[in-house]
Amino acid sequence: MQQRTFEEVRESLRGKVILVANRGIPARRISRSIRERFEAIAAITATDIDKTEPAAASAQELILLGADPRAYLDLPRIIRLARERGCVAIHPGWGFASEDNNFPKLCAEAGITFIGATAEAMHLLGNKVEARRVARSLGIPVVPGSDESVDVPGARKIVHEIGLPIMLKAEGGGGR
Repeated sequence: MQQRTFEEVRESLRGKVILVANRGIPARRISRSIRERFEAIAAITATDIDKTEPAAASAQELILLGADPRAYLDLPRIIRLARERGCVAIHPGWGFASEDNNFPKLCAEAGITFIGATAEAMHLLGNKVEARRVARSLGIPVVPGSDESVDVPGARKIVHEIGLPIMLKAEGGGGR
């Protein structure tokens, strides 16, 4: 596949609608980039609660998701609404569904470009234990900690070995 230049990409997106499937600061920053860098129309998803927030007020268009705050994780609905609006691409922002490795596949099936990591990268790096394993295999230094998932007694053992402070992280991500 031949790489396109930034100018070619920008020209192909000029005047088209790109959906930011997120809220708050991520939506605001990404929609600004869409408007300024690509001269495209930035639409933002918003629940009933979020539709009066500054990010929503700065959007060129809102795609309303209703009252349920978990609506940001309803990927089939978001994609259906994006198709109905004629969006050519979806940017997931960060958090919410941005780490759901089904999102790129669902977008592709709907004929919408997913602007984000590939499903393979999300699968590989979405699991923190696996991401740590990958980093080590590539010679990338990692902070001291566990190489596998641990329970509370296992975490206590590691604290005694490496000392404080520590940070506890869920193994998986992506709103699940």
